[in-house]
Amino acid sequence: MKFEKYHGLGNDFLITEDISIIGNHELIKSICNRYTGIGADGLIIVKKDPLEMVFYNQDGSRGEMCGNGIRCFSYYCYNHKLIEGNNFDCLTLDGIKHLEIKSITPFIVKVKMGKMIDKLDSTFIEFNEKKYLVYSLNFGVPHAVIYTTDISEEFGSYISNHECFPNKTNVNFVKVNDLKSLSLVTYERGVGFTKACGTGSCSSVIVSKLLGLTDDKVYVHQALGKLLITIENDEIYMEGESIKVGEIIL
Repeated sequence: MKFEKYHGLGNDFLITEDISIIGNHELIKSICNRYTGIGADGLIIVKKDPLEMVFYNQDGSRGEMCGNGIRCFSYYCYNHKLIEGNNFDCLTLDGIKHLEIKSITPFIVKVKMGKMIDKLDSTFIEFNEKKYLVYSLNFGVPHAVIYTTDISEEFGSYISNHECFPNKTNVNFVKVNDLKSLSLVTYERGVGFTKACGTGSCSSVIVSKLLGLTDDKVYVHQALGKLLITIENDEIYMEGESIKVGEIIL
């Protein structure tokens, strides 16, 4: 098997065209293991005709969509001449996504991620004798958004696996810097804390916009960089860089 490794702001993925491993959850889990395998936050399988991104989390579970992953996927497709021109569509479990290559060096892609929502679900969840207001939405994948600086592995896991979320959820710890800037730390279901999360960035901006905390153009700062999230005509767009790390043959 041949893989290429890419990352978007440190959120790293193994990418292959070997469709024989689709559905082999245990194999994917073992390959993504950082101690006994190659190691990655997720694994992406490229299908052609039509072009499709098949995404798996680090624990081998299937993921509907991944924001950083689809940017890495687009870079792979560009490198292997699987696309023509700077605009193309890609099929995901969350539907068809439109992508626009904005720059080659560095490789920057703008992705049409989905529609803006007009109302929020929220609930109070108690943890360590303290109640937190948790906003929730499904933006391709389920997300919870919490405005707090109380960040820990235990807290992230507790919210991610809470009974309020029967399919588990990604958890976004958000700090509003100003109308055009957020700071974000994301605990991803099936992975744990990651260096960045694209759908988490979009979800955090959506919630912040609905609460009147941010504008339509927001930079989301994460551990190794930032993503630009914009709201244009009720559509959510994500723009950011992806980097090729190298090639691996098993």
